[in-house]
Amino acid sequence: PAACDRPVIERARIAGPRLSGPPGRYNVPRVPIVLTLRGARVCDAELRLYGPRGLLYATAVLPQLKEGRRTVRLARRRTFVPGRYRLEATGLDRLGDRVRVRGAVEGRLR
Repeated sequence: PAACDRPVIERARIAGPRLSGPPGRYNVPRVPIVLTLRGARVCDAELRLYGPRGLLYATAVLPQLKEGRRTVRLARRRTFVPGRYRLEATGLDRLGDRVRVRGAVEGRLR
């Protein structure tokens, strides 16, 4: 998109409500995660949800992630189990390098 001609990913911050509840609630093909992005939009966003033992549980790739609160649906890669989870986001900077967005959405499923 034209808005991504000059990305300013250094100002972007991601946050959201904690992940909670039983793991079975997240065992659906497209895992809904609520997040809030502030500061700047993220171009060519890649979202990854890591869980117990550092394994990758869900992913999503978006052309851009706009500022504000929204629900993003990640493709589930494995069955969720009890433990700690962390959503991390990356995007492109001005030079076209992939950079991690500050902040994360975290939580514990019991």
